[in-house]
Amino acid sequence: AVVSTQSTGTHNKFGLLLFTGETVCDDNFSDSMADLVCRDMGYATSSSWWTHNNNDDYIHWSIQNNYHIGMDGISCSSSHWSSCTWTRSHDCTHGEDVFLTCYGISGGWSWWSSWSACTVECGGGTQSRSRTCTNPTPAYGGSYCSGPSQDQAGCNSRTCPSIRASHHQEIKQGTRTRILCVIQPLVSYVTIAWKSDGNYVTNGRDYSSDISSLVSSSQTATLVITSPQETKTFTCEVTTQYWYPREAQRRETINLYVYFVTPSSREVEIGTATTLSCTISNVLPSGVTVIWKQGDTNIDGNVEISPVINEQQVSTLTITSPQYSNNYTCFITSNTYPESEGSSAVAILGVYVVTPSSREVEIGTATTLSCTI
Repeated sequence: AVVSTQSTGTHNKFGLLLFTGETVCDDNFSDSMADLVCRDMGYATSSSWWTHNNNDDYIHWSIQNNYHIGMDGISCSSSHWSSCTWTRSHDCTHGEDVFLTCYGISGGWSWWSSWSACTVECGGGTQSRSRTCTNPTPAYGGSYCSGPSQDQAGCNSRTCPSIRASHHQEIKQGTRTRILCVIQPLVSYVTIAWKSDGNYVTNGRDYSSDISSLVSSSQTATLVITSPQETKTFTCEVTTQYWYPREAQRRETINLYVYFVTPSSREVEIGTATTLSCTISNVLPSGVTVIWKQGDTNIDGNVEISPVINEQQVSTLTITSPQYSNNYTCFITSNTYPESEGSSAVAILGVYVVTPSSREVEIGTATTLSCTI
């Protein structure tokens, strides 16, 4: 216990007083004993110890002089007070009372905090914990705690399911199409939902969805769009359960761009030059590629296509001397998403033949002329 102190910035001077209200005599007192006392009071070490006889400290001596001398002949077998013995009888005076200087309370670590939540649900993340140098807090120039105040550990190292969505598409209005999500590797349990522009879609007239059985450690979710009428954004939402610490979701987005095709049809007299066209509306800036066919044969000449103007592009086919009626097909492929299924539109060319009749009759004789088409 401390009878009196005198602060000197980084250390304190103490006069020792027992719990019984008695002082300590310097007989057998040593440097190691001074260290033991300072450490027992929470300080790092002692700097020095002295008595009134060899240190003219009248202020401390005058305080000590008010107490009885109660400890003499101290003997310790270890660095703990429990190993010490002493006598209560003494042959010393207050001029031999022990004073000492203790330096710095060294800091001590608190317990580690709980681990934080993992930074990711799968694929390998980190979690952290911390501790503070407050048990005790360093004081009087005592050393700060040795070691880190932060600790990190790996967590949730299990492999994440990967989701690979089919490519974005650009298709003709009304063309039945499908979009895909492939989930790999397969996890213990997944549910899959499709959204269109943020709203869940359900099976019915416009949509039908399905998920395949396990094939090569993966599953494929399919959404069929029966007759797309406008550009939409679809989201494949995969929810994994039971395998992760908590429910986890992954999402992939597929854009479906819908364009409109308006073919022209013509009816002309045999041999009369004419032009057929396919007008593609709601086209992406990169435009489309158009191939004209007559039956299964590509037509290479007399084909032109305009640049994209106001999301519209026009492809024309000029037929210089048509001899018979036929169907001409314009096949359309997206330049932005060439992987999209191509679409087609048919322009009909009707060719007719005009056969006039001629007559030779006597003047005044009624007759009839005709044109056969």
